Amino acid sequence: MQKVQGLKKNEKNHFKMNVTITTDASFYHVGKVGGFAFQIKSNDGLIKEWGALQGNLSNPTEAELKSLLNALFILQQKDYKITTLTINTDCKFIADSMFNIKDSWKPVTKKLVKKFKSYLSQLEYETLNIKHVKAHTGDLTNKVSWVNDWCDKKSRKGSKLASKIAAKGNSV
Repeated sequence: MQKVQGLKKNEKNHFKMNVTITTDASFYHVGKVGGFAFQIKSNDGLIKEWGALQGNLSNPTEAELKSLLNALFILQQKDYKITTLTINTDCKFIADSMFNIKDSWKPVTKKLVKKFKSYLSQLEYETLNIKHVKAHTGDLTNKVSWVNDWCDKKSRKGSKLASKIAAKGNSV
């Protein structure tokens, strides 16, 4: 888990809200398409989104990063003052590597990680936690597992939609 403290506002009483993002993506090697799903839970309520990722993708990590970026984009529109922002992901790369760009990464990965940092810089929060959650546990009594399972199912549905869209585009 990565934890970053002390970002943005200095006045602790200005921050009132905890926000949890849970995100997942699906990637089809055939067709290089993917789907995304996320849930954003806050004191303000619950936002659930899923769909097809646009364009061709190079790998599953790209799909995972784009899913997270979609969630952060929606969160930016809310203009919340966040005490703790928690990101739950079953992607080990996101949980372990988002603040340590490496020369060996593909250019698309570097670009998306930079975009992630840019999106974060536009949010107002005190603490950021990025947590790896185990995927496909089957334990739907655990809230985090249940949400991850929902995101997994919806992201696969998004990949199927992306595959249909790509097939239509190729048949014209």
